[in-house]
Amino acid sequence: MTGEARPRKAPRRFRFSLRTLLLASLLAGSAMLLHSQWAPWTECTFVPPDAIGPCYAEFSSDGTRLLTVHSNRLIRLWDARGLTEQVRLDIPEHVWLDFFYTGARLSPDGRWIVVLPSVWDADTGKPQGTLFATSRVQAAAFAPDGSWFLTGSPESAESGGYGANLWDLRTRDEVLTVAKEEHVNQVCFSPCGRWFLTVAAFWVVKPAAAKVQAYEEPVTEEGVARIWNTATGRETVTLHGVHPWAWGAAFFPDGSKLATVDGSQLRILDASNGEVLTQTEATRQEQVFVSPDARRIVTTEKWPRAGSNCQLRDARSLAIIGTLQRRNAGNLMLWSPPGVEGLAFAPDGQRIILESDTSVWFAEDGTELWNLGRPLIGVNPHSFDPEGRRIVSGDENGAVHIWSRRRPERWWGVVCLPAFWVTMLVGGALVWSFRRDRKTL
Repeated sequence: MTGEARPRKAPRRFRFSLRTLLLASLLAGSAMLLHSQWAPWTECTFVPPDAIGPCYAEFSSDGTRLLTVHSNRLIRLWDARGLTEQVRLDIPEHVWLDFFYTGARLSPDGRWIVVLPSVWDADTGKPQGTLFATSRVQAAAFAPDGSWFLTGSPESAESGGYGANLWDLRTRDEVLTVAKEEHVNQVCFSPCGRWFLTVAAFWVVKPAAAKVQAYEEPVTEEGVARIWNTATGRETVTLHGVHPWAWGAAFFPDGSKLATVDGSQLRILDASNGEVLTQTEATRQEQVFVSPDARRIVTTEKWPRAGSNCQLRDARSLAIIGTLQRRNAGNLMLWSPPGVEGLAFAPDGQRIILESDTSVWFAEDGTELWNLGRPLIGVNPHSFDPEGRRIVSGDENGAVHIWSRRRPERWWGVVCLPAFWVTMLVGGALVWSFRRDRKTL
């Protein structure tokens, strides 16, 4: 059977309009922008010239400069964006004492660099005077406005005794000396700067009846915490019975309350009179930190072990809402300056980083957000920049690591990115243009 062959239909050609091609290229560009904004933490590493040995690093309070301190007496200020050197300090060897007791810190107002016992101008890098510390300094803290500097001395020296010293950084004069007969090992200012706290140990002679064995020492060490008025030096609150070496304290952001932990109990006190407002059990917890938004409290061991947990609590009820598990041992570097406590909240209170840990934790429930892939060294509140988008850390080999955050913590945070809405609008316009091209064919 023969028949005529059916003619083949010509293939239907589809032509994209110039409008569709432009929208497609625009969609590709907006998608790449969205991907860059949705990217996780990105790491930037640089090694300062002539840097040898361990490194400590922190951001300035305004986030524009970066302080790096190396164990070979190199202290430098860098531009935090371009990483160009701005100021270089030449520290004489006779000034460079044991780094555990001295260190270097940048004042909150960015005017001074304190390398105990010296003060240096942060703009010119020239020495401005000496704070004659009466003994080795283990605890130190700046006032919030950067005008005062507080030091705590746990050991006596030939030039003086124990105690805490308050210094005026503008004149380099000693303003106050308090707790003169005590081994002061912790100090901190209230957020308003009107009060400061000292935690100290002192020796008490045992009564004869209490000495059971002949080899026992005739004295015992007890602890006391005191709150002082910065302007007058008057003691306002005294807390007895604290453990001198396993007792942590932190003011709430408004300065009205004080959180304390002593290895067994976590307490919230009225900072004006020392009254206990609420308390709960906190076994083996010896440090306490309060988030900048006053919603969360973290307690941890003073010398944590690998695998130990930090307890994340609600600041009102003190109930545990999560745990932060360390992967590495959390001992602070011996080259970290006084006042570096090994835990920091981001300025918005939403993220937490730990000393010697590799994770960024979510402060709402204690879940791990990101793994930075490298242990953080010398963690302190200035490890975050003021916007909370960058983290800085030194390492044992002298390098400085900066992580930049672009991606939101949760997937629904993508709707807050401008590139998301640009991509959605361009995508919708591309679909409309594609349909118009099919109709006009």
